Amino acid sequence: MKIVMTKDQIAENLGELRFMGATSKDKYQRVGDTQEFVKLEGTYVIEYTIGAPFLGKSITVKVDSREQTPNMKPYAPVELINLAYDPTASATSFNGNARGTLVDRFNCEGVKLVNPSDVLANENGEKMEHKKEEVKAPNK
Repeated sequence: MKIVMTKDQIAENLGELRFMGATSKDKYQRVGDTQEFVKLEGTYVIEYTIGAPFLGKSITVKVDSREQTPNMKPYAPVELINLAYDPTASATSFNGNARGTLVDRFNCEGVKLVNPSDVLANENGEKMEHKKEEVKAPNK
């Protein structure tokens, strides 16, 4: 069962999404019907950790990408492009007692920053340093 969520459904069920971190992994493809896998060059699977306040926890979202690391500040508000909820069920039994659990899986086409100023580096790869405005006390 795969459910593609709209922006309204994401806002209603997950809340304001925040980028927490990401892990880049190499993508592999199975060779025929064998147990061998071949690494696909230049293609990565990025697992984003996204904070979802309405769930009270973070979710892991998988994205196929050509970039190895995302260019985002931690805790920046993000939008998920074509988010798909794809849960699976697993069951175990021991001594005649059966137990089942639902495993949440999220996939999307991309993760986009809400504020373009929340990038870590510019297009030249230079690290961006945002200056904080000083608050001055009023003179009396």
